[in-house]
Amino acid sequence: MINLLGFYDYTVILTEVSLLCAVIGISHAIGENYRVSMVCLILCGICDAFDGHIARTKKNRSKEEKHFGIQLDSLCDLICFGILPGIICYQNGVNVILVGLYCLAAVIRLAWFNVLEWNRQQCDEGHSSAYHGLPVTSISGILPLIFVLGCFLPVVWMPKILSITLTVAGSLFIIDFKLKKPGLKEIILLIAGIGITLGILMLIALRKGGIIS
Repeated sequence: MINLLGFYDYTVILTEVSLLCAVIGISHAIGENYRVSMVCLILCGICDAFDGHIARTKKNRSKEEKHFGIQLDSLCDLICFGILPGIICYQNGVNVILVGLYCLAAVIRLAWFNVLEWNRQQCDEGHSSAYHGLPVTSISGILPLIFVLGCFLPVVWMPKILSITLTVAGSLFIIDFKLKKPGLKEIILLIAGIGITLGILMLIALRKGGIIS
């Protein structure tokens, strides 16, 4: 029997699905099919919203399983919410240096999250109730909204708008402020609200013939 590295159970499925969505999104962003890449980014955000809740349903996880989950989640988040948004924005005219700085801010935040989370689990302090700084997953709601709103603006404005978006988001990733974590019901309501808003805006943009390609 072949032994595989890592842990394989239902607690990591959504995290791995999120990564696969990101890879698909990256390939479509490179091919300038931004509708699909945006859908993939949103799916990454939805998967990340629920993967922690699912992981915590398994009460008998070993320390190694918990630590593996922390590392796997952050590594996948870097691709999903760092690299994928960065490539989308680069393909739409954002300076590569700014994209690089955004990705750097994302990886610094994720590395710091790993430190905090590992320390917390070592002390058995339970589930953290607040984020330190803006979570990187927030870009999965911000960027699609910017793109849809961009359908109502001149195309030449998009690189500047996206540059501002990456600058503000990247800065908030690493500025230390506390942001209360939403509960499961709040997450569902937030996702539903974003989905309805995006849906309405996309329908309006489609009728105007301005939806992004």
